[in-house]
Amino acid sequence: MQTAHATVTPLPPRHADHGMLATPIPRIRGRSSLLSKNVMIAGHRTSMRLEPEMWEALADIGLRERANVHEICTAVAARKHPDASLTAAIRVFIMAYFRAAATHEGHTRAGHGAGLPVLNETHERIKMR
Repeated sequence: MQTAHATVTPLPPRHADHGMLATPIPRIRGRSSLLSKNVMIAGHRTSMRLEPEMWEALADIGLRERANVHEICTAVAARKHPDASLTAAIRVFIMAYFRAAATHEGHTRAGHGAGLPVLNETHERIKMR
């Protein structure tokens, strides 16, 4: 299996007036890291392309909720907006699931809230994969 090689550049300086970044945060460049897998949605097979981290997050949610990936995807598909793609709805569900579980104490233990260095650390973890 080939892995994407990421190039991480230093973050730009903050804009003096607003504390916002003067330029956008650079995107990670490299080959597509999307993995295509088959899932069953209400008994019908379909394929989804998600990042490995999203597949891992779905598996983690399944362990916590005692459900398999197919059951989770079926539940999300049944509740998504008709114009939304399934993969977009799954990504939003994953983010909302973990965001709902996030607490102030958890963020503190993870070292969040120290400013943008956490973004550099996250980029480094992605680069090592």
